[in-house]
Amino acid sequence: MVPIFIGALGRIMTKKSWYPWVVAIDIIGPILIAIGMIFSKPIEYVGVTLFACNIVVYTAYLLTYLRKNALDIKAAFFLGLSCLAFYTVIVISIFYPLLKNMYSLTILDFIPIYGSLHAFGFVLCGLIGWVYMVDFIKEKANQSAS
Repeated sequence: MVPIFIGALGRIMTKKSWYPWVVAIDIIGPILIAIGMIFSKPIEYVGVTLFACNIVVYTAYLLTYLRKNALDIKAAFFLGLSCLAFYTVIVISIFYPLLKNMYSLTILDFIPIYGSLHAFGFVLCGLIGWVYMVDFIKEKANQSAS
């Protein structure tokens, strides 16, 4: 879903010189992850780091854009919720090793939480938000043309 979200972000961005890098990393990151899973853990770590940082850039830019522009309240709500879900996943991922030792959690305890936040928070809310955003942009274009 991240490539779709980054593509949608490109439609609302003003011309930014760094956007092609975001797209390139979005393509290269998963390839490095896959190669790393098969051949080399360090390559996998590089791919995961690049991909995660890329999503941070996407969410940070999107949140800044939402704050600065008057948009449809539903689009802003769902896109903001999507970004919040992503950051929650990151925080939980960072604290997982500590929580694992303190509360005897296993990866099997963590997967449903991570998966639910990612699937329903980041992805579903992001999709709903982008659908509302597209509708808002179309309405705004029609009003400008009239």
